[in-house]
Amino acid sequence: MVERQDIGKTKGKGKVKAKSLSTSAIRKRLSRDTEKQLIQTTKELVSVLQFKLETYQARDQMRKKSKKLHELARQVAEEEMHALCDEQEKLKMDVERRELLKSWLVSWAHAQSPHESGPNYMEVTLLRDDDGRRRGCVHMTHRTHMMSQQAYPSKPFGNKVEDKTEVKMHLGQDDHGTCIKAYECHLQYTIFANYENVAKTWRMDLTDSTPILRLTFMEEIDEHIAYIFHEHTHLKQSRIGVIGVFRGYDGQDRITITQTGIVVDERCPFVQGETRSNGIQWVLFEHVTDLITIVRWSLLIYCPVNANGSLSLHEVAHSVHSPVSPFDSDEVIVERLCLVAERALNSIRDQFRKRCDRFKLESFTMGTRDPLFNVDD
Repeated sequence: MVERQDIGKTKGKGKVKAKSLSTSAIRKRLSRDTEKQLIQTTKELVSVLQFKLETYQARDQMRKKSKKLHELARQVAEEEMHALCDEQEKLKMDVERRELLKSWLVSWAHAQSPHESGPNYMEVTLLRDDDGRRRGCVHMTHRTHMMSQQAYPSKPFGNKVEDKTEVKMHLGQDDHGTCIKAYECHLQYTIFANYENVAKTWRMDLTDSTPILRLTFMEEIDEHIAYIFHEHTHLKQSRIGVIGVFRGYDGQDRITITQTGIVVDERCPFVQGETRSNGIQWVLFEHVTDLITIVRWSLLIYCPVNANGSLSLHEVAHSVHSPVSPFDSDEVIVERLCLVAERALNSIRDQFRKRCDRFKLESFTMGTRDPLFNVDD
């Protein structure tokens, strides 16, 4: 009985042991499968990482190559730029040398051939002694008269008769930049009155005070020449000048009135704050008919001066009450001054025409040779 029980126990232990071996084998197999799967997964991950690493390395190499190419391109561009600058500097020097040679050749050719002189910007000085003053006044007046006859020779059928007003500015350079050398102005207009009466009216405006100019002093030099000192009431400028009245030559029905401005008068030194205008001008009164006169007025007015010298561009603008902005260029200021001068000249022309309207109701004086143009008349 005991032996059968022992045999039964032994069989039970064998079954348990067999079952345990089967579970262990399964676990080992699962472990091997898991290991294989992990190895496979690891290989795949390593492969992916390797691919990404290679991609990043390739991109890095491309960036490095691109950077090197960019650096190389920059270096090449800099070298080309330096070479271009050197070539440009060389060409600039060649141009400057050629311009210098050209200026020398032009100066040489200009000196070898006769030419017409340009505007004379010489400042006129009047001496203190009586004989020097008289000779100087006579010389300046006759010189201006000769210039007027050369500018407008007598051509009864050749000169134009249309009204016109022309203003030209002669410019230069000073310590402040652009400066005015002179105004050159030409006016031509018609007045319906006898030319002698018209000329006498103009002469009276010079030897008498007007709303624009106040006569402070006048001295007779000879029968047709007088020294005058004017003060401009609006511009606060003074003007010293010598006026002359000349009849036309034989066969010429014309009268010329000249005026030469004087900068320095040894008898009248500059006072504090004084500004003087100067230059030359002439007015030709040309007979057309007994009641029609052509007036030709030409002016070359130099830059106003004071005790310190010529005024700057901005000082000239302020002296004629022309507005100046800090943002205005020199070209704008010059153009504005031209317009101011043109309006002023046209205003003087219109006022003079009105003063001559009174002769429409009077008889003309054609053919007379009486001393209408003496200073004391």
